[in-house]
Amino acid sequence: ETTDENHHLVKLRLGNIFLSEGDHQEAHAYYLNICFNSPTPLSWLGLGVTAFLNHDLDDAELALSEANLLDCRLSQVWGYLALVNLLMARPEIYHRCLSEAL
Repeated sequence: ETTDENHHLVKLRLGNIFLSEGDHQEAHAYYLNICFNSPTPLSWLGLGVTAFLNHDLDDAELALSEANLLDCRLSQVWGYLALVNLLMARPEIYHRCLSEAL
């Protein structure tokens, strides 16, 4: 791995630490910075999760969709997209996302 890849992984880990500590606002700001500087499916996933936990379903959907565009094989992205669509009362999309997650 290159130094840039290592730095990216460290940044993702720090975002996860903020998230696991329950500091969703700080984690959201951190992931937003990561997505701006070095966007990857995992950085967009982190941003989507923090937006979801902050009850911002529109931003969560946007970030998770971005993650999905970069890598449509991440079941965690599909799972969160399913939850977002369930809470937004879109049953058909919810079921499609859920089937992709499983």
